[in-house]
Formats: sequence, structure tokens, C-alpha cells
Amino acid sequence: MQFVVRLGITIFIGAVFLWSRAEAELPENTAAGTFLPEGGVPTNLTHAAALVDEMDSERPVILILSDRKLAAESWNSEFAIMRARPEFTGVLFWIDKKGKVFRTDIYRAG
Repeated sequence: MQFVVRLGITIFIGAVFLWSRAEAELPENTAAGTFLPEGGVPTNLTHAAALVDEMDSERPVILILSDRKLAAESWNSEFAIMRARPEFTGVLFWIDKKGKVFRTDIYRAG
């Protein structure tokens, strides 16, 4: 399956837990798909954000797909996300300079 996010450019991320919406053009900073965490309930992912982790020497991009708008424009690292303690359900993808996803994380609200 493929998932499309529009962040000024279109990024295609293959993931088994995201439903394909590749045929639709999405507005910037939005997402369209459903996330089903193991043992959880399906959550609509409606927002997308990306940042470069400036605290990491490799400077990976962190792509965030979430169920709500986040204040990601003020974040410059994974630590900034943790300090902000955002309440959301979603998935984070760490993408290296070659475009390869090398890490993922799950956030669950509540």
C-alpha cells in the first residue's frame, strides 16, 4: 500500500498499516488514511508535518502523520517533540538522506 502526504512536495511512504489514498491530491500539511495500532481503535490521520532533526548529526527528516494539527513548526528535533508533550495519535517516520525510513514510532493520545 502507499500513502500520500502533501507538504509542498508529495512524499510516498509505503506502510502496511496505512490505507492508500494515492489517487487524491491533498492540501498541504494534510494526510488521508486510517491508522490501527495493535490492540487499539482505528484513528483517522488527517494532518501531516515534517521537520529536520537538527540535534542528530545525520539530520534525518521526521515525518509526522497525526489525528490533529500539531505545532510542529516550532520543533527542530525529536527532543523538542518530547518536551512539547503533544497529545495526538499518529505515527512518526525517521527518513535518512537517501529517502529510506529507518525508524518509526507510535503516539497514542490519552
